[in-house]
Amino acid sequence: MADNETEAGRADNRRVELKKLSGGQVRAVMSLIKPYPGSEDIGHDEKSAQYKVQIYERDLNGRLQERTVIGTGFRQYYQVLDEAGQKDDKLSGMQIRHNYIQAVEDFGGTILAEDSHGLYFRLDNLDGSSTYVAVWAPGSKYQVTAVTPPTP
Repeated sequence: MADNETEAGRADNRRVELKKLSGGQVRAVMSLIKPYPGSEDIGHDEKSAQYKVQIYERDLNGRLQERTVIGTGFRQYYQVLDEAGQKDDKLSGMQIRHNYIQAVEDFGGTILAEDSHGLYFRLDNLDGSSTYVAVWAPGSKYQVTAVTPPTP
């Protein structure tokens, strides 16, 4: 829509559509958060499989704490393409992470932490479970891993 060379133009181009379709399922929750505009699905690991993902959270003192979450989920891989359909080498992982931060905030999720390449957040499902998500975005090629641990 707008010129991506300026901050104002990039701000105008940031948009996410969220539609609540259902709750309680990992895929249903994650399908509400669309990938970065212009992203192409370049593969995925087995869906509804058992995954282990490293999640980082900030403690009360602001320090990053690592923990492992194990549960059912999926991992999706994306590549952002430019207008010519080529890999967009000018896009930074920071822009991708910012897009997800805005979507998580709009959806009512909880940002747990952000580091140089990753974003970690939690979404609370309607069935009382939580889905933990790690977005690993070092550049225009990125991955999203979502894991819902079993409820006790």
